[in-house]
Amino acid sequence: MKRIVLLLTPTHTAALCASKQGVRPLAHFNHDAAGRASLAQFSLAQQHGLFYVLTDLGEEDFQQEVIPHLTRQDQQRLIARKLEQRYRGTTYRYGRVLHQAGQPDQLQLSALLNEAPLDALISTLLTANCAIAGVYSVALLTENLLKKLRLDRPHLLIMSRSTPETLRQSYFVDSTLQFSRLGHLDVTPNLLAQAQGIIEQAHRARQYLTTMRVLARDEVLPVWALFDVSMSQALRQIAANSDVGGDELTLDLQVDLAFLQQKLQLPSGGLSWLDVLLAALLQLNVPNQYAPPAVLRLARSRQLARRIKFCAFAIVALAAILLGLALWQGQKIQAQWPSLQQQIQHETQQLAALQPLSQRIDPVHMQAAVQLYQRDLANWPSATEAAQRFSQVLAPFSQLQLINFQWQTGTAGLLASTDPMLPLRAQQIKVTLRASPLATEQQAWQQIEQLLAQLQRWPNAKVALLPSPTEARTSTSADDAAESAAPWPMDFVLQLTLANPPLEAP
Repeated sequence: MKRIVLLLTPTHTAALCASKQGVRPLAHFNHDAAGRASLAQFSLAQQHGLFYVLTDLGEEDFQQEVIPHLTRQDQQRLIARKLEQRYRGTTYRYGRVLHQAGQPDQLQLSALLNEAPLDALISTLLTANCAIAGVYSVALLTENLLKKLRLDRPHLLIMSRSTPETLRQSYFVDSTLQFSRLGHLDVTPNLLAQAQGIIEQAHRARQYLTTMRVLARDEVLPVWALFDVSMSQALRQIAANSDVGGDELTLDLQVDLAFLQQKLQLPSGGLSWLDVLLAALLQLNVPNQYAPPAVLRLARSRQLARRIKFCAFAIVALAAILLGLALWQGQKIQAQWPSLQQQIQHETQQLAALQPLSQRIDPVHMQAAVQLYQRDLANWPSATEAAQRFSQVLAPFSQLQLINFQWQTGTAGLLASTDPMLPLRAQQIKVTLRASPLATEQQAWQQIEQLLAQLQRWPNAKVALLPSPTEARTSTSADDAAESAAPWPMDFVLQLTLANPPLEAP
């Protein structure tokens, strides 16, 4: 939806829209019969757009009151009562509560007193069935921007203009608007004369604040001059030729608008204060200020319709995604259905083949087999675990080399290949270790003794040192004396028996 800003001034109404290069004018309408007719035609042509009415009128009143801190509901009642007391019969009025940390709340009331041009504008838009997002004021919109900037300035005077022949002066205390007035500025081709008039207006505003005892006579008033580039250059030239500020004013003759756009997170583009105002109005979601609820009814209904359409589109998109997933899953199952049927048929045949066997199975034999598995087979010793455990113990003894490893477990005489004297599930490990050629006989025996000591620490372990083949060299004959004199490997045979603890009956 296209968003259009209608800038209402004392002399005309300008239709504007925002672009990457700043404010782009669409049309211009005078406050006469021809201008109202042109505005009506323009509204019909832009019937589907969303309109923002920004007023820059002189007849705008501001009031401030200090009130105690109240709940939200009580605040709304107080604002309605105060607006009715001060601006009875005024259609375009606005009130809000400003919270100050550690201080009582401040009630700000304002109203547009000249209703005729605004009534004509809104009537034309509603007749063309155009949606109005809100009615705003340049002074209040400037206050919103200062609140977002969070400036630490007790006093500030901002001078700006939206048309060449007007000059707006807005005075702020702690970023809160105290008053704003719209003055006349002589339109002459000489920019220096216009700049001189702007600086004179700043001095008059300073004198007015001193007369009203808002400022002390020795207090300096900061002034922001927000204009385009050509006017800022003229202001600098006037300031350079004469002491325009003196000790009373601090003139910031050209505020960095690009810095303001960056600070407010607004789109860059445009070189005037009006560019910043329109970008803030369209991007920062400023709440409505002066439009009555009846004026906003069409815009809110269209907004609700857009949300309903978006929700409906989201639901349809989600349903389409779910339908696509269901179709894909169905096609996948359909493609797998033949293989699933074959698997089901194969399992059915296996079940049919097992049914006669299940009828011949004796439940007593089945229970005995289960008990046998739970008691013996499930806890049967493992040769791999025994070998890994023995290798971990042997690893620190670098002078001993493993030559042979034999493992068997007790089967209580069930197998002829095992020792019938070995208890059931007991483990017997028989290893042959050879001393390193670099080790002496004393070193080899020391390592064997240390290894035996560590193996005896195992639970239910019994270690024995068996005679080795190398001990036969003591009985060699005289004929083999030459051979026995040669280096002979030193071997040790160890037998480790591990008796498993008895299992509890299931």
